[in-house]
Amino acid sequence: MGKTISRVGNSISPVGKTVSQVGETISLMGKTVSRVGKAISQMGNRISRQETIISNQKNKSIMPRKTYAESIKDAEVMSAGLKNNAERVAKRGLDKTFTTSFDTGLGNAIKLNNEQEKLKADLKQKTAELDAQMAALSAQLSEARSTVKIEFPKEQWKEFGIEAKR
Repeated sequence: MGKTISRVGNSISPVGKTVSQVGETISLMGKTVSRVGKAISQMGNRISRQETIISNQKNKSIMPRKTYAESIKDAEVMSAGLKNNAERVAKRGLDKTFTTSFDTGLGNAIKLNNEQEKLKADLKQKTAELDAQMAALSAQLSEARSTVKIEFPKEQWKEFGIEAKR
């Protein structure tokens, strides 16, 4: 009996070592998974920062820094300053030809800005008219749908563009 217990003890010992090795392997795998998770998180953060940078660059190229009115006002102030100091700026190359060209461009910009503002006002008015007309049309369409649903069987609703739901 003593020999049998010894044999059983010897066979359990390698199993214990194997279980211990499996435990160590699982522990190492857990550490590896943790490292992979951290790496993925860091990559996500980098991508998020890059997307933010790209978004900011797109916004800069699309949106003007100043309104047209602000830019025109700045140009008017510059024009007045150039006229008041014509002699001094002429020494640096901003002669009468330049100031005349500048004023012509400024005048054109003012004219175009005024036209655009008028078009915006007209667009707002037309949009209000369209909204009112669409509301009236929607009410009539609703009334027509109700009448068709009451008067005709579901099979014929499709003829009026109504999908049979009920």
